[in-house]
Amino acid sequence: MKTKENKIEGQSKLKQFGEKALNVVQKITQSTFVSTIMEGFILVMPIIITSTIFILAAELAPSFGYKWKDSDGNVIIEGYAMYSAFCWRMYNLSYGILGFALVIALSSRMTEKISSKLKSNQKMNIIIVCISTAIAYLLTSVPNTVSVVAGATELNVLSLITAIFGAKGIFIAMLTGLSVPWIFFLCYKFNITIRLPKQVPQNISQAFLNIFPTFFIIIIYGVLGWVFVQFWVTQC
Repeated sequence: MKTKENKIEGQSKLKQFGEKALNVVQKITQSTFVSTIMEGFILVMPIIITSTIFILAAELAPSFGYKWKDSDGNVIIEGYAMYSAFCWRMYNLSYGILGFALVIALSSRMTEKISSKLKSNQKMNIIIVCISTAIAYLLTSVPNTVSVVAGATELNVLSLITAIFGAKGIFIAMLTGLSVPWIFFLCYKFNITIRLPKQVPQNISQAFLNIFPTFFIIIIYGVLGWVFVQFWVTQC
């Protein structure tokens, strides 16, 4: 009898623990930042899926033993070399800008979420916020110089684009994509803007409204990017 009661009590405690854990997970997923990250990755999912098709197209035949290079790496079948280069170009210019695409997706979703908290006449312009976020991403991710392999006569631009804007830039994309809209939000909320008379056309008035937020973003992320490039990258 006691064994049965202990079993029922243990199941009840396990159920309570499961309910508490579920409530915690729900609160986390309902967080503005977490939900924005989830939605941002969902938005760029088509890029991830479609770009991998080109890798399969380029590497499927060699994986089955088809050889278009000799043992020294020299091309022996020019036609397949051109085909492989085409596929990798498609991949590098799609998946290779995943970080840049993600920063735009995160910025747009975050702007839509927090803009509703402002007054009707203070709605943030999603286009200028995304452009400012892209600038912040570039300021914090693009190095001043690029190392070239000794003896190389050419710089592989596709590899350079992938290194800066690809999957390696996801962390910076998350930081800038989630934070830049909040700078606009704070400037709008506390009226740190340039407001023109009502007689001025709305598009011109909107442009002046975004001067201070954009200026703060360039300064903040410009300094962070400079510190990162000068100290972290140099030491690495």
